[in-house]
Amino acid sequence: MNSDGTFALQRIYTEHMSDIEDISVHTSQPNIFISCSCDQHIKIWDLREPKSAHTFKAHDSDINVIHWNPNEVG
Repeated sequence: MNSDGTFALQRIYTEHMSDIEDISVHTSQPNIFISCSCDQHIKIWDLREPKSAHTFKAHDSDINVIHWNPNEVG
């Protein structure tokens, strides 16, 4: 966030091969987020890195919603 309360684009993540449907920031590690897409994949990202840390083919159809488990520790 900028000092005036606005946000500036820092990086564009382009690895998904179809529309991104949802993202979720990790509950205790704000540099980590996950994304899900119509390409049937889930990706784990670290804001400090230009590429995803992990990619999983998670379904045979679109993945529309994703959230971190709020009870997860770590």
